[in-house]
Amino acid sequence: MATPPMDYTAKGTGKPSSHSPLASSQEKSQCVKQNTPVTKEAKRSLSVSYEEMNRLMDTYGPLKAKRNHSTSATGRETKPESMRRKFYRWFPDFNERFVKGSTGMFVPKAGHQQELEYRETMRQMDQRALAKKRNDKRYSFGSSGSNA
Repeated sequence: MATPPMDYTAKGTGKPSSHSPLASSQEKSQCVKQNTPVTKEAKRSLSVSYEEMNRLMDTYGPLKAKRNHSTSATGRETKPESMRRKFYRWFPDFNERFVKGSTGMFVPKAGHQQELEYRETMRQMDQRALAKKRNDKRYSFGSSGSNA
């Protein structure tokens, strides 16, 4: 028994539907997918609680040198979404470096002391790179060769 040919037209319009191979790329981009997979960011947000994020950030600190930004000066509390973004900036390879312990808390795979040392080393490297960048910019100013 032969299968009937596929109908690629939108119901009642006679035009190709957005799912059709005949539809233009603009029409396809407007198509809403029904069963989209969960994004990496959504998976991350489900795996670590807000309290655990705070604990890990307080314990281990950032990978990069701290800049002179202060939220306590404004008197506003950090939003959970901002905290989550900040956490994944501070822990970009979180799933590779941490594992969930028997108590439900995340612990470094390499050990507590090694993680502290690694982060301190990374902050020092970033601080040196930042100082070099600032000095290069500071001392290259005005040396373009033109005297006005």
